[in-house]
Amino acid sequence: MFYRGIDAQDIARQVAGLLNTYNGLARNRHAIDILNSQTSYVVETHGKLLVGAVGIRKLSFHMSEIKHLAVHEKWRRKNVGTFLLKRAIALVETPLVYATIREDNLPSIRIFESMGFSRVGGYNGKGHNVLIFTREIDRWRMDSPTTMPDWKSASYTETD
Repeated sequence: MFYRGIDAQDIARQVAGLLNTYNGLARNRHAIDILNSQTSYVVETHGKLLVGAVGIRKLSFHMSEIKHLAVHEKWRRKNVGTFLLKRAIALVETPLVYATIREDNLPSIRIFESMGFSRVGGYNGKGHNVLIFTREIDRWRMDSPTTMPDWKSASYTETD
């Protein structure tokens, strides 16, 4: 017996299904929307079933957005959301990242706050309040040893 992985079309269909079922977005998403989006998705699967997803979108050199964290209801309270958020943070390519979360989505608020996000503001969405969270990515911090070059070990030899 051979294991056949999930193809991109099926992953996109399942991501769209998760978002439409659990995220209460302004419009429904379809597989084609996911495939053509500038958002990259980190997914967690169990066999061929997608049990969770989170999106990452690089907006500029300085800012990325983490969006659409969704976990299938049967897989909640099993740290799937935390795992997905950790992977998303590890993949962010900018010094700052933000997320918007509905004010009534307490599980997501708790996960984001536990991962170092700070609430910085909010606004009124269509029929609900939305909170804005930000986080500085550690490897980009000016006081982080990984961002400062080790000038003592750098060498230069002139070839002329």
